[in-house]
Amino acid sequence: CLSDEQAARKVAKGVLQCVKGLHGRGVIHRDVKPNNLLITKGGVLKLIDLGGAADLRTGTNFDEAETVFDPVYGPPERYITGKFGGLFGGLAWGKSKPDLFDAFSCGMVIMQVSCPSMRKKNGMAGVRRELKMWAYDLPMWRASLPDRRQGDFAILDANNEAGWKLVCGLCAQKDKRMSVSQ
Repeated sequence: CLSDEQAARKVAKGVLQCVKGLHGRGVIHRDVKPNNLLITKGGVLKLIDLGGAADLRTGTNFDEAETVFDPVYGPPERYITGKFGGLFGGLAWGKSKPDLFDAFSCGMVIMQVSCPSMRKKNGMAGVRRELKMWAYDLPMWRASLPDRRQGDFAILDANNEAGWKLVCGLCAQKDKRMSVSQ
């Protein structure tokens, strides 16, 4: 049986590996969230529900004017922009950085599995509203929280705040956000 910290670490590593694998193939999932994660009997995490995924190498299932994501877990920018597919599809990836769309969602998932109060029904919806008020500046948002909520971040604060730094990097505004491969 895994401790909460071990389980959170395993989920974080698994979701980041799954998303990195998709990105390596030129695919953006666009709907990374706990309901789309499956843990097999062998303990392997799988990312499911590829209905909203877009293959940006070919442009398959991609329309710049369309958005597919869960508003609780999706990034503030809401849309992936750029011209994908065809001869110059790879260049658009480097310029538009569509992988940062999924990176934000990964950060939200990692935060939820690591913070007990955020696992409750509608817990993340409240967090999302609060983050929006703080322009997705997670350190400022966290500093605004009362002392009684600070203990909720214990798993993220372990190992010299490694998890917290990861979540802050993944959930930053797009121009400051880290990618899943970073």
